[in-house]
Amino acid sequence: MNRRIILLGNSGSGKRTLGRGLAVQYGIPRLSLDLVAWEGGADRLPLDKSLEQIRQYISHNSSWVLEG
Repeated sequence: MNRRIILLGNSGSGKRTLGRGLAVQYGIPRLSLDLVAWEGGADRLPLDKSLEQIRQYISHNSSWVLEG
């Protein structure tokens, strides 16, 4: 069964913790949207680059957890 889970919420609300738990529970990969949004500290990647990375991730994985 394909599982596709998206967790969105405020900073510090537990998305990462919940996402990690769900990824382990279902044995599926997890992607933190912070990884595709921020380059180093506070430098935002161009939106088109971030979207392309997300599209590639989704197309290469039939199941996933996205959190951000």
